[in-house]
Amino acid sequence: MKVFLIGLPGVGKSYWGRQLSSALSVAYIDLDKFIEAQEQTSIPEIFDLNGEEAFRKLEHEALKYNINANEELILSCGGGTPLYHHNMELMKSQGKVIYLQASLSAIIQKLKASNGFEKRPLFQKSQSPEQILKNLLEEREPTYKKADHIIEIDRLENPLNEILRILKV
Repeated sequence: MKVFLIGLPGVGKSYWGRQLSSALSVAYIDLDKFIEAQEQTSIPEIFDLNGEEAFRKLEHEALKYNINANEELILSCGGGTPLYHHNMELMKSQGKVIYLQASLSAIIQKLKASNGFEKRPLFQKSQSPEQILKNLLEEREPTYKKADHIIEIDRLENPLNEILRILKV
């Protein structure tokens, strides 16, 4: 089984990916951390030095590599992963794609509490982080909604149980 977690930055893809991996005893990969390890630099540095398009190509190659290298895996994607290089179609053809959805206010609160705005290159623009998130949601949600399943994580008492239920494990 291969499970791909998608959603906005700060929604909890990495956290829920680790929880799901532990519950299923399946390998867990955070795609951004994998890319940073391969490139031996941070995502913001890749954006700064090479631009977003170069990063998206690296991201696509890393996604393909991990799909081919693992019989089973839980993979948390970067927020933009599904939008580029036919990644959504690739993930859907190889496993289950789960869109972790939360209200913008819940995501903003979480990002503020964890200094998450400072850590992410997309928030280093002149607009307010809140406006950037709103714009990202408008741009990305049509693609996110193509996922096999949508989990509204801020409306559930135990999102992990719901993920396990839809995966029927």
